Amino acid sequence: MLAVAGRPATAQKPTVDGVDLEKAYANLKESEGKKDYDGVLKWSGVTSEIARKTVAGTKLEGQSDEEFKQAVDYARQVDVYTEYSLYAMMLQEPDPQKAMKLADTLEQRNPKSQYIAMVMPRYSAVARQANALPAAVAFGERAFERGQYSEDMLLVMADYYTQQKKSPDKVVLYSQKAIEVMNGREKPEGVSDADWAKKKNVTTGLAYWMAGTALSGQNKFAEADKMLRSGLPLIKDNEQLYGTALFHLGLSNYRLAQASKNKTQIADAISFSKQAAAVKGPLQGQAAKNVKVMQQEFGVK
Repeated sequence: MLAVAGRPATAQKPTVDGVDLEKAYANLKESEGKKDYDGVLKWSGVTSEIARKTVAGTKLEGQSDEEFKQAVDYARQVDVYTEYSLYAMMLQEPDPQKAMKLADTLEQRNPKSQYIAMVMPRYSAVARQANALPAAVAFGERAFERGQYSEDMLLVMADYYTQQKKSPDKVVLYSQKAIEVMNGREKPEGVSDADWAKKKNVTTGLAYWMAGTALSGQNKFAEADKMLRSGLPLIKDNEQLYGTALFHLGLSNYRLAQASKNKTQIADAISFSKQAAAVKGPLQGQAAKNVKVMQQEFGVK
């Protein structure tokens, strides 16, 4: 929890509707203790407004330079705390719509808040519950433009455009960023090595898969091959993803081999396609047909 320094020694402060900073902050803390969604939403706003008035204000009559500095420093700390309050309430609010509202309010209050990236994993989860993925994607894309990233939200964004079957460039962009973020993330305190390894493998595996299949669909076969090869060991336990990845690896290497006549690429094209044909799924039949076409075209068995 964010610590707030002791109250500065000054008697006069700006107010909102007759409420000063000390009282507003006390009301916020009381609302937190009660897990009162409406109270936190209201008093975090009032407290922030008063705090910002203090920071933007001028020294009051009879106030020393040191007292004014203390008042401004205190107000800044309290203002940041109001952001933490929205974040903390958002994590425990069971109603998906209310949880999203808390995160949206946080963004409106301070788009550059340190807590924006921290609310995104839960935002992506509650948005699914609320059948409001477009709102989550919009939230994530605004954050992306500000340089704020969450691997969970990035996966939601990439998956959204994958399912929409449009904007493959965004699928690739968000998938690649998810891989970068996940690989650069340190294991959180309290998470076991096994659980963290699983989280990392699942996240990066899915991201490699989405980027690879999107690149294949764009006829960017060399890039697709690289992505799908990286993701293949990570998705081997997911039959649907694994079969699709093998299919696109076969197709990508086939297209590359048509141009290069490289024996290794020819062998890989046929091998991956044979493996895809052995995996149950919607592409199984086409993979088997592809094997025959490749063998005939390249004169191999």
